[in-house]
Amino acid sequence: MQAIYLNSILTLVIGMIIGLNAISLRVSFFKAVAKFPQITTSIQPPRTQPTVTIKKNNRYFDELEVRLLKAIIDPAENGIDIPNLNALLNLKKLSEENQRQRRHLFLKELNLKLFLLFGIREGITRVEFDSDKRMKRYVLDEKFEIAQLETLLNVE
Repeated sequence: MQAIYLNSILTLVIGMIIGLNAISLRVSFFKAVAKFPQITTSIQPPRTQPTVTIKKNNRYFDELEVRLLKAIIDPAENGIDIPNLNALLNLKKLSEENQRQRRHLFLKELNLKLFLLFGIREGITRVEFDSDKRMKRYVLDEKFEIAQLETLLNVE
């Protein structure tokens, strides 16, 4: 029985010694940190110019998008076919798969812009030619008001 009491007292004393050492170490650590000068200025990243510039004459579409939309709304053409779209986007030298992927990404981004401006989903759609179902062309959705789009494109 005495061994249990003696063991408990010894454990209590050792714990107090370890605890007091930890407290004194912590106090000395904070005293050492207090001696260092305080940093009062915040570090801010350097200011850079934006990489995207908005053209003065058209604030919604870039040059390629304007050329494509003008080609699509041209009444003489009735849309734009894939070879002409590849030529317009300067994709002729790429493989067919790469052309398809770039056309898709370009039209996806342009459709998103048209949706945000006009609220029409899939503003530019792909349709088949009447004469040959294998050939496709891109046309503007019928819901568009051509006059409103022309004013955005600054068409004279």
